[in-house]
Amino acid sequence: MFPVLVAALVLAMGSPGGNQQGQKPSLAGHWVYDSKPLSANDGYPQICERECTIVQDANMLKVTIRDKTKEYKLDGTLVVTRHQVGEYSPEVKTTTRWEGQSLLIAVEVTVDSSSVVTRSKLSLTGDRMAIEVTSTSTIIQSGRWEYKNRK
Repeated sequence: MFPVLVAALVLAMGSPGGNQQGQKPSLAGHWVYDSKPLSANDGYPQICERECTIVQDANMLKVTIRDKTKEYKLDGTLVVTRHQVGEYSPEVKTTTRWEGQSLLIAVEVTVDSSSVVTRSKLSLTGDRMAIEVTSTSTIIQSGRWEYKNRK
């Protein structure tokens, strides 16, 4: 039950985010998944799913998937929240920071003494955004997804 709960929570979570270099790339745009076809068992990264719209300013990244918008602080602070999921109230720690030209988002979900950490790395090449995901959970799919900016 715990791995399924954590996976569901991490997939539903957004995360907050600072740049060590002066110029930050803009991830703003309307992003649509544009990689090889997925099998029925494949998933999408939590940050953008199959399609998302991103608005960015100097302090905030806002990601809208369907009718839900998640906000990500771009100052590198640790944000700690709790979310009620059934009988559980897991602690969720999220940070977002710039590493060179990539935005790194880390989400740690802890229930009792068990934790799952998922890291997403967003980077741009021309009009394409790549999202690379690694996770300590076997339920959350790790991999690389590419998106095309439909502006």
